[in-house]
Amino acid sequence: MSENNGNGTLMCVFCTPGAEGTDIRICFNQTCGRAFCPEHSSKISPNCCKDCFQQLAVVIDKYTKIDEEYSEKNDCVISHKHSCKRIRLDGPDFVWYSIAISRLTDEELEHVLQFHRYMVSLLESTTTIRTVKKSNALAGFKMPRLATSTTTEIKKTRKVKQTKSLREILIESGITDEGILTKMIAASGSGGTV
Repeated sequence: MSENNGNGTLMCVFCTPGAEGTDIRICFNQTCGRAFCPEHSSKISPNCCKDCFQQLAVVIDKYTKIDEEYSEKNDCVISHKHSCKRIRLDGPDFVWYSIAISRLTDEELEHVLQFHRYMVSLLESTTTIRTVKKSNALAGFKMPRLATSTTTEIKKTRKVKQTKSLREILIESGITDEGILTKMIAASGSGGTV
């Protein structure tokens, strides 16, 4: 399934012939096994090519329950409304990913787990930032620009805020393996700063 360019190096099967990528990976899906570059990775998982996870659905079911009780003191019926969501994954791509995870060695499992922990943390913080920006925009409030350096000056008072590097945040979260740190910083694309 993967192609070689004649020199024994892998080529992305999605790129045009002659365009050789520097970071070629093999798809995590054992039924696929194609070589791909970062431009042609799946939006769901960077471990898979763009054709994998095409048949994945996130199903969100909303449930509402209304309890009614009679209040003798006020002589009326009081309603209590409870609601919740049930989120589940569906589709054939979800099934093979579960099988692929069960086939990982203990070391590979630890690497994948640490990677996904970091990704969930990054997704949650990005969601929070976007929610705050949207709320402030709706309220007519202008957000101060985020600093790109390690110090920032706010208004006329001289308060200095130290931002932590991505490496420091990962080390504080318990990730100490240098190889994992380097890969996670490279995968974030932030250059090591948050």
